[in-house]
Amino acid sequence: MHQSASMYDYLSQMRDEATRLDIDLIQAVKAAGIPTSTYWRWMNGVAPTEGLTRRVLMTMEDMS
Repeated sequence: MHQSASMYDYLSQMRDEATRLDIDLIQAVKAAGIPTSTYWRWMNGVAPTEGLTRRVLMTMEDMS
């Protein structure tokens, strides 16, 4: 079954991966060169874009 973004949103993907790799998500965001203000917007309900999500996920893999 195809999983849509609404079923498993980008923020949940990043949070789950950070947990799996035992990485603090905000540290991964910073390491990816994304402003912390963007992280806080995500925490306050603004959805991350696919591109930024990929960037953070790739950075987390490099950090692990």
